[in-house]
Amino acid sequence: FRVLHQIGAGTCGPVFRAMAPDGDTPVAIKLITTPQAPERARRAADRLAALAEAAPRLPGWVAPLEAGLYAAQPYLVTTFAPGDALDVALRQFGPA
Repeated sequence: FRVLHQIGAGTCGPVFRAMAPDGDTPVAIKLITTPQAPERARRAADRLAALAEAAPRLPGWVAPLEAGLYAAQPYLVTTFAPGDALDVALRQFGPA
C-alpha cells in the first residue's frame, strides 16, 4: 500500500488514506497504537486478518480487506469511504 496522508485519529490510533497495490483503489489504513504486549498485538492482527478474510464485500459498505503488523502494531486496511467525519457532520447538521 502507498500511504498518501493521515486523515484522522481514531480511538485506537491514526487513520491514513492510501492506495492499494493496483494503484487505482483508495483504501483506509487504521493503525492500532494502544499499548499492548507483543503477543497480544500478534493475536489482534491475526483476528483482524480473519475478519478481513471472512467479511462480505457489499456495495456501499466499508469492508475490511487486509490486516497485519507494522512495527509491532496491528493495522487494518478497509475500503475507503469519502465524506466528513462524524463530529464535523454533527456540528454542521446536528443530531439525527
